[in-house]
Amino acid sequence: MSNDDALKSIKAAGWWQGSIVSSAQLAAAYPISEGPDYWVLASQTCNLYSADFNTIPVAEIVAAHRIDAINPAFVKGDHPRTLHVRGVLNGEVAFFSINILNRLWIPRQLLSQLAPEFHLFDEMPDTSEDWRKNQWLNLFSGWLGRSYTRVALPDEFNDALSYSKIKDVLNTKLAKQGDKLYGIYLSIAPDSDEPWVGITGLMPPPYSLAIKLVVDAGEDPEPLKNALMEQLFEHKVADNTVEKGEQITRSALAAKHGIRIIKQGIEAQTTEQISLDELRYYIRYSMVDHLSNAAMAVPE
Repeated sequence: MSNDDALKSIKAAGWWQGSIVSSAQLAAAYPISEGPDYWVLASQTCNLYSADFNTIPVAEIVAAHRIDAINPAFVKGDHPRTLHVRGVLNGEVAFFSINILNRLWIPRQLLSQLAPEFHLFDEMPDTSEDWRKNQWLNLFSGWLGRSYTRVALPDEFNDALSYSKIKDVLNTKLAKQGDKLYGIYLSIAPDSDEPWVGITGLMPPPYSLAIKLVVDAGEDPEPLKNALMEQLFEHKVADNTVEKGEQITRSALAAKHGIRIIKQGIEAQTTEQISLDELRYYIRYSMVDHLSNAAMAVPE
């Protein structure tokens, strides 16, 4: 097949970034190893539709498995390896768990022999009450981008979050609000008079921490802020620095492990209230963001 004919077939089939094809269909046309049930097209649509097959000869695909339901904790793109998405084609809806560590490059012309079985797409405004929460292609592309741009946090900082039980609050209690919470953002600075000018992931303790919760437009940010404040400054947990039986607040325990956090440093806003300029000074929190702990890099 000529390149011109291949390009016409790719466009006619409706391939775009976020199109999904089964391993069975792909394997019938191209040798691939066994493993995932499906593959999601990761290449940008403009590259897929390029007429120059010499400059852009391949397309990238990412492995996925079909799942029964979406876990809200894996929808926002906070997890660096796993993303849950919704695919649609001709009225049929399916859910997928995508694994970013399993990726392949295939000949782009091969797409002319295949047909998408599902698509990730962004609902347009006013098409439904939940259109803001159904931006599946945007979530997918943003998650792919953050796999290269995510800022690694210092291991000492991550360990202190774990020891103080603050990580449990961020990863579980707030994650349960996944249908309301747009993102958790952290501002980390040295808790000393000496400024830090190096890489964030290498910043030494002690740390000063501020947390900004951002909820979706139309949601009330105060309940989430109040819940976080309660967990940090009122609820008590076991103090792992002393004998068993003693309990202190998470903020007090964090201070013992090198993180100072105060009530004035906890904020919550909607996506309509916050500006991109504000977010420049924050780091989006991910459930797994260690810089060098080898155990955290092992695929699940």
